[in-house]
Amino acid sequence: MRKFKILLSLTLVFVLFLEGCGISQVSALPFFGPGKDELLKIGGEGFAISEGIVFISSQKQMYEDIYGAQIWSASVLDSTYEQYFLEQVKKFLMQMTCLTILAKEQGIILNTKEKEQVSQATRLYLENLSAGEQSKMSSSVMKAYEDYTLAQKVLKMSIENKELEVSDDQAKVIVLKQIVLKKYTLNEQGKKIFFDAQTLEEKRALIRFCAEQVKVQKKNFDSVANQFSEEFPVEQPYQKGVLDKKTESQVFALEKGEISEAIETEDALYVFQCENDYDKEATKKHKALLIQEKKELKFQEIYTQVISNYPAEFNDGAWNNLHLSEMQALSSKNFFSIYQEVQSGQSTEYVLGK
Repeated sequence: MRKFKILLSLTLVFVLFLEGCGISQVSALPFFGPGKDELLKIGGEGFAISEGIVFISSQKQMYEDIYGAQIWSASVLDSTYEQYFLEQVKKFLMQMTCLTILAKEQGIILNTKEKEQVSQATRLYLENLSAGEQSKMSSSVMKAYEDYTLAQKVLKMSIENKELEVSDDQAKVIVLKQIVLKKYTLNEQGKKIFFDAQTLEEKRALIRFCAEQVKVQKKNFDSVANQFSEEFPVEQPYQKGVLDKKTESQVFALEKGEISEAIETEDALYVFQCENDYDKEATKKHKALLIQEKKELKFQEIYTQVISNYPAEFNDGAWNNLHLSEMQALSSKNFFSIYQEVQSGQSTEYVLGK
């Protein structure tokens, strides 16, 4: 099961952000748009088979290096892993094509430096190929780097605005010790069954006793928690949005070492002690996650707008002829690693094969 989850998460990297950013329904139009040498067409923009192979080859080689060539016949989600993988490729190519369409609509082009980086990346990718292979693949590899670089540029320009800012207060993570008494039990189906009034009163009396022990009697919080709490571990990180608003305001106002009164929520009774009123490292990570989520929502908005105007049309024959087990690696160098190398190690908004 763990290996399956790893495989699944790796494939999801083949989408611009996460699969959640991908289109939920692909327009099933009759094939009449793409030419015989194209994998798909959106709004008059075709995506060549030869260019698509450049992207697929690097990702394919990465998986085979880790899991072996037999991965493509493995079963996943009621199909083979090859079929599942190629569906992710379709989503990626659709998204990248939509961004290049947006670039044309907004008059966004590559500048001199970016063109030089495209040329450099192309040379690095092709340098270990024979002269004949270089001649055959040069234009496709360069087009792949041009489209990928332009898509990155459009995406960055589209999602960099103040709407995506997240304050430290919004992202703040604190660490609390807690004594928890639940107001319910679970039946065999996992449904909550709340206790009767008498049992709830007994639990309320117990949580008040616990609060008195740690606040007034100055008993060790961990000892009292280990004796009475119904939820472990005792120490837990908390971010905003987990607790109800009233409880959240109470616990986020606690200073380090401070202990709350007994608190009752819809599902449980608590006593909290603040262990860390500002976890700097956890807050930094949470802030990055919140910004990423906002970027994903912004991208989905942009992508949905473009794809609603220009439905995708696929060359089913070309897709059916893509057999990963028979596909040879184009280059020993990874397309995406080279891209990051020429970008001087700068992070990208979406990265395939990272």
